[in-house]
Amino acid sequence: LSEGSRPAGIAVLDRLASGLERMLEMVNFIVLLIMIAVVTAGVFSRYVLNDALSWSEEFALWGFTWLIFIGTAIGIRKGRHVSVDLLLDLSDGNTRRFLLFLRDSLTALAIVTLALSGWQLSQMVGGY
Repeated sequence: LSEGSRPAGIAVLDRLASGLERMLEMVNFIVLLIMIAVVTAGVFSRYVLNDALSWSEEFALWGFTWLIFIGTAIGIRKGRHVSVDLLLDLSDGNTRRFLLFLRDSLTALAIVTLALSGWQLSQMVGGY
């Protein structure tokens, strides 16, 4: 559907999603810059000052984790993840719509499974 033929509510949600996407891209960029600065400071501190920063490695680990999470969300929104399009290219109409639905459903199932497994793991490791 073109922008003019969409219902007003959908157009508003699409603009909100685009704004959120731009904000997340900026957050990822800022996190990456801070990670570069922290890791550089950690290396300088360890090898030049002979006194390692105790928190730089953990910050880099958490920063990289959030880069992955946010980058994955952006990649899903933009459709930039690796995929095999052979069946989609060979199909059309209802078959293509079904394959797209199946792909999206399996992706959602994988995300929910990973989230639930991560929650269970955090409960076991966290001891709560």
